[in-house]
Amino acid sequence: MAISHNPVPSHLSQSRARSSSANKVSFKRLKTHSSKYRNEEHSLKQLEFSKALVHEAIDLVFNSEPLKYGYSFYYQKVEAICKYKHAEQSKLAEHLKGKIEDHFFSVVKPKVFELVHSHNLDVKQFISDLLKVYEKWESKLRLLGKLFLYLDRSYLLQHPNKKVILELGLELYVDNLLADPIEEGIITIDRYTSYLSQCLRSEVQEDLALAEVFSRMLIKLNFSQKIKLDNKIISSCLNLAKDLREVWSQDYDDYVHKTLKKISKIITFFKECGQPKDFCEKLLIQLKWVTIFFDFNEVISHCLPYMLSSENGLQLSMIYNFCELTPKEYSIDSIPIFVLHWGKIVSQQVQQEIDKESDISTGSVIVNLVKVYEKYRTVVETKFKKNEKFEFEIRHSFSRSINASRKTNSLIISHLCKYSDTFFKTKKAGITYDEFEAHFMVIFKFLNNKTDFIVNYKNQLSRRLLLSRNSSIVLEKKLVDSITSIVGENDDSIGLNVMFKDLAKSQEKYSHLKGLGNDSIEFNGLILEKKHWPEVPKQDSSVILPPSLSMLIESFNNLYKSSDEKLKNHSLDWGCYNLHQLLISCHFNGGAYELNVNLLQAIVILLFNDKDTITMDELIQQSNLDVKLLRRIILSLSDKYKILIEDGDLIRFNHSFTDKSKKLKIPLPRDRDIGSSTSNIPGDDKITTRNRDTEIRSVIVSIIKVDTKILFTDLINKAIETVSKKGPVSIQDIKSNIEFLITKEYITRDTDNVTLTYVP
Repeated sequence: MAISHNPVPSHLSQSRARSSSANKVSFKRLKTHSSKYRNEEHSLKQLEFSKALVHEAIDLVFNSEPLKYGYSFYYQKVEAICKYKHAEQSKLAEHLKGKIEDHFFSVVKPKVFELVHSHNLDVKQFISDLLKVYEKWESKLRLLGKLFLYLDRSYLLQHPNKKVILELGLELYVDNLLADPIEEGIITIDRYTSYLSQCLRSEVQEDLALAEVFSRMLIKLNFSQKIKLDNKIISSCLNLAKDLREVWSQDYDDYVHKTLKKISKIITFFKECGQPKDFCEKLLIQLKWVTIFFDFNEVISHCLPYMLSSENGLQLSMIYNFCELTPKEYSIDSIPIFVLHWGKIVSQQVQQEIDKESDISTGSVIVNLVKVYEKYRTVVETKFKKNEKFEFEIRHSFSRSINASRKTNSLIISHLCKYSDTFFKTKKAGITYDEFEAHFMVIFKFLNNKTDFIVNYKNQLSRRLLLSRNSSIVLEKKLVDSITSIVGENDDSIGLNVMFKDLAKSQEKYSHLKGLGNDSIEFNGLILEKKHWPEVPKQDSSVILPPSLSMLIESFNNLYKSSDEKLKNHSLDWGCYNLHQLLISCHFNGGAYELNVNLLQAIVILLFNDKDTITMDELIQQSNLDVKLLRRIILSLSDKYKILIEDGDLIRFNHSFTDKSKKLKIPLPRDRDIGSSTSNIPGDDKITTRNRDTEIRSVIVSIIKVDTKILFTDLINKAIETVSKKGPVSIQDIKSNIEFLITKEYITRDTDNVTLTYVP
């Protein structure tokens, strides 16, 4: 074998020529084509492998079998398929859709059909089983949504004509099983509303929980409003409310409480189920109509008394708030009906308080009436938003009840007079003056015949002022000013104010006088203008005064008339002996005592200055007192405080008298304290007669004041017409009081003797 002497040069040797550029390029091109082919082949294999895995995952999900890999593994495979080519992404979406539809129509729908058309299941079992089928279907869809999340978000969600996995599956369920007018959907909704009604009625927590879950399912599935759900739910709730109304109306006491509680629970249930606000508002409006406003007159007439008596403020507030909305919600105004029954209840309460207390001596009816007034005003302020209609109805009801009849009106006047009398005569009344005046004015403002009240009030005021029984003249005047501010300045109110002017003037000019015949006596004179003070009954005979007192009075008469030229023709009447108060220093064996007595008592006591024992006949002769009155005086001085001692016909001064207090106020007993046999006319009748005379005179003055001049017969006729409305009256009563007013110079008789003129 021959050996070549020209060996092939190595590619590492220097002598080896480099390959040409063309050869180099050609070599590289061949190498690139080969690599690309191999990569594409590998990618196709990977694609098919990924598709096989995700297809298998779909089957595993629908077969309820466990997945072979984790979520992130499947996410990567789905992402790889979607990113490989757009066509693969579309194919995967179509494959998934087909699988979802196949499973729904082959598995889910048949199960639902079987449940819907089964006659062996009660409604609760049906709801429970159907809910399980749906929840299983939804859970598969949600699991697929996790596995195919990349496809769901990057492709299906962005595509205008495709639906995401969950939406696709739920829409299949709605369109084929629930949407109207599918038979299975109608049956399902009917059974659901029936079960819902049962649950809302019974309020069994287990049933309510199941109903809530099923309701949430239906509300969620009704995203496209293909299910006729809301109207059927509302209809079911309204039927329930009607049934409950029939049951609860058998006992109206807690009807509103039960109704509001049930409505609240129903609305809360649907809010928690996810129903929108407009649905809940619509349901609430219709529930209120069915249970409350369908026959509001009937409901409020029976329920309002209980709500007020039980002081259930929340219920009152809610009913009032509901009433405010009725014009907007039902095009009717329920407030007037509410106000009507509100007024009836207030009137009934006022009448009950009036009828409950007939004892005028306590005056407690005023306190109770004020409590009623404040109670209902508080309700208006706190529960009815200070609605003026309710406030006005309170005032109207009080006024109507207080002025319902002459008897009731007179009773309230008497109670109010007694209430004020008790306050001013009690040092510790338990309330401040401002509180007293506020209570007083509440009732006073409701009186239609304020003139009658002032007449009665003036009588008690005069006794307090003249007998020093008031706690404060300043406060008395303050109340009179308040009365005047209400009635205005008329004869009655002017008369009240003149009484205080008389006291002030007398205190300024005639108090603490000395040297009027006896330096040991301090004299405080009260000069009262008769026409402005209530008439005080006088003694039938002239009392004989002790010389010391007679001289004192005479001296004061002279002082008074000489003090002013205008007064020299004035006549002072001292005949109201009961009103004269004296403070006598009386000496006993145990020391001196101050006795606060009236003039008549003082006359009897002073008669014992000269001798210790006097017979009854001597007392009568020396005092000129009526026997009956004298016995009352002696009783006052010998009963509780034994200043005198009776011994048959003899009356003896008790030098041994003692008492814990050195200052004694000795009242004069009333006629009935002595015995009815000593009086021909009962005391109450006398008071009634005097009050009636005062009323008649007030009417006469009011009539003639308007006309200025009037014929005697016309005045009588008008007076009878006015006075007879409050009780029978005779012509003689009118005539006698006209003559009295002429005597007192309220009226003058003209020269023709038939015309009367008012004296300003």
